[in-house]
Amino acid sequence: MNESPTPARGRHFAPLLGAGLLAAVVLVTAVTDYVGAERLSVMLALGQESLLATALHRALAPERGAPDAGDLAIVLDELSDQGLRYVAVLRGADEPPVAAGAPLLPVATNADAPERITGHGVVQVRRRPPARGGPRGSEGRGHTGDERGRPTMVFEFTPTLADQLRASAARSLALGLAVATILVLGGLALSRQARQADVFAARLARERHLAALGEMSAVLAHELRNPLASLKGNAQLLLETLPPGRAQDRGRWVVTEAERMEALTNDLLDFARSGAVHRAPADPAAVLHDAVRELLPAEVRVSVDAAPPTWSLDPLRVHQALTNLLRNAVQACPAPPPEARIVVEAGALVFEVRDFGAGLPEGPPDRIFEPFHTNRVRGTGLGLAVVRRVAQLHGGTATASSAPGGGAIFRVTLPPEST
Repeated sequence: MNESPTPARGRHFAPLLGAGLLAAVVLVTAVTDYVGAERLSVMLALGQESLLATALHRALAPERGAPDAGDLAIVLDELSDQGLRYVAVLRGADEPPVAAGAPLLPVATNADAPERITGHGVVQVRRRPPARGGPRGSEGRGHTGDERGRPTMVFEFTPTLADQLRASAARSLALGLAVATILVLGGLALSRQARQADVFAARLARERHLAALGEMSAVLAHELRNPLASLKGNAQLLLETLPPGRAQDRGRWVVTEAERMEALTNDLLDFARSGAVHRAPADPAAVLHDAVRELLPAEVRVSVDAAPPTWSLDPLRVHQALTNLLRNAVQACPAPPPEARIVVEAGALVFEVRDFGAGLPEGPPDRIFEPFHTNRVRGTGLGLAVVRRVAQLHGGTATASSAPGGGAIFRVTLPPEST
């Protein structure tokens, strides 16, 4: 049978690819903006530092005399709106500093202390005011004093604008990451929906194809059934009148082929039979044993210890499916005999049949359930198709897999009847 057309797989990834490209654009933009904001925040902090240093140098000019704690408190109050939160004057290692405010960072008095340190959301800067009468901008840095007695000024400030810019950039980056994640997840969801839609469309097309095939098979089987019955009956009567020998052997061959054609028409009718199953409480173990008895004298090892006492199913249709599975298993390898068992897994009834033959043919395992797919010379390829149809009518599944150590395992899973 021709297989249903498979949708192009590339279509499934189109939404994901588009969403991935958009997510990459959003993410690159967010990271670029964040890096730019970081650089700008550093420039803002340096600018705020320069403004505060200029204001402090002006307020603490040497010509105004040595500042005391009161002078520094006044300066701190005047510049607090610009972020200043601590100011101190270090006159030497032997003299205590004059300060106003409370520093968040430790204030070092050694000569090799760094010019600028940051932490706890503040920046601490060490500067030396310009010498009296010296050129503008000729201040020294990094010393607690020099031979002319010029003190070192230490001030601590909060880089408010820089922190606000950095926080805004961090929020924008987080938002960009969230948008990129949502885009990727949305692309995955759309790709999954597209894949499911294609699978559903392929399944629907396959069901329509099987329905048309079933109708054709039913018409063909009905048209052939009566002529075949007449042919078989007359051939059997003729066989009884033929003397032993070549003529009788040929007559027996005609009867055998007529019986084979009759079996084929029965298989076609079984496959074409559709509609709702008639579920009723039944003993799964009894249904399996009845199917095994139809194969006598062939042997089947049966295990029904885990079978439930009753299950809602159509005994006739399940019996038909199990007979097909067991017959295939015996044909695959009569010795050692196949195994059949019943278990309950995840709330569903499972009939399992294992053979010890050559295993499944190459290709997708589900392909062997397709109508008219067979590797046997005299097989019809409808037995497993009927098995799957019976399972589907019960709302279940029929699966096949290779068995460890050789052979194949066929499973018919029947969920409980929905209420």
